[in-house]
Amino acid sequence: MRPELFYEITACWPCSYLTYRCNANSNSDAVPQVDSAAAVKFRDEMRNGSYLMIDGIRVPVIEDDGIAEEVNGDNVNIGPAQYASNIYFLPLSVKGGFGTLYWEYKDYSRTLIPAAADGRMSQNYWTDGGRFAWTSDIKNWCAIWEALIEPRVILRTPQLAGVIQNVRYQPLQHTRQPFPTDPYFKDGGATSRPGPSLYSDWDRGQ
Repeated sequence: MRPELFYEITACWPCSYLTYRCNANSNSDAVPQVDSAAAVKFRDEMRNGSYLMIDGIRVPVIEDDGIAEEVNGDNVNIGPAQYASNIYFLPLSVKGGFGTLYWEYKDYSRTLIPAAADGRMSQNYWTDGGRFAWTSDIKNWCAIWEALIEPRVILRTPQLAGVIQNVRYQPLQHTRQPFPTDPYFKDGGATSRPGPSLYSDWDRGQ
């Protein structure tokens, strides 16, 4: 799930978890009591450990900025200052410790070797066991490296996966985002300008 969604869920999760079915009888005047210090400790432990406690089991949560997020302009059911995104349940492994969700990569150690051997690609090379293909160049006294990677995600047990769609949340403030096209992206150098830039903002004119 998105980090903003995880943050909001952990804000209310301890209270719901610690008072589950305490008011099952609607005619009861009993009011459940929650230790605030214990609830805050519970919340902070889930945030620091990146998990949700479900039936006594710590279910790991992977926070992902790349999950699509909708706003009021995308869906009229989303109020102002609210957001909506999905929560995905993905089995990382099955009984016996067999991995069911993993990455595969194009192996550049196989595709670049013939060209590099006869000198046609002397500035190209691969690293990380063939996962990354690199090219280098020198321009305006700057060394430029560019990398290429072609990954794909493999899920062997889609029948065990699930999704909760359009979960709405309203954070106090949205976090900064890593994608230049995102409205919450903040330029930390030259990443928002087109093409390879050889200088950062603070180096201009010097």
